[in-house]
Amino acid sequence: MTTKAQPTSGETTPPSNWHRVRRSSRLGRADAPAAESDARSEGDRCRDAGRWVEAAVSYRIHLKQFPKDFAIWVQAGNCLKEAAKFDEALAAYRQAIDLDDSDPDVFLQLGHLQKVMGRRDDAIEAYRKSIARRRDGNPALGELKDLGVVAPVEPVAG
Repeated sequence: MTTKAQPTSGETTPPSNWHRVRRSSRLGRADAPAAESDARSEGDRCRDAGRWVEAAVSYRIHLKQFPKDFAIWVQAGNCLKEAAKFDEALAAYRQAIDLDDSDPDVFLQLGHLQKVMGRRDDAIEAYRKSIARRRDGNPALGELKDLGVVAPVEPVAG
């Protein structure tokens, strides 16, 4: 299963499978079920076909049954962002952050959303949070550079 969202206009595709590796390691946690459901599978098929609204609807159905499925909250946010349903995407990302605020990818995706919404300062904050959680290979470094930000980012205390 591919878990990387398609980039929106103006975004660059991450250089590696950074998102997929991070997300797959988290799914094994006891508090974040790697649950499969027909709705999740349908959401994945719709996402892969670029049918963003249908994917988000299927993911929401899955999340009613598995509300702690962090990766699917992020995927729902990605699909809603692609469908230009920005407020709903923001809510999905915030739910994911409530479940796991140590994940760099959700802050990267939140930064992309904030940038698309024209919220530069919020985008910078989200990208900094992503980098603070994982610096090496993090596409948020390039995003900050593109926004003209060069200030160092402090890592999150362990």
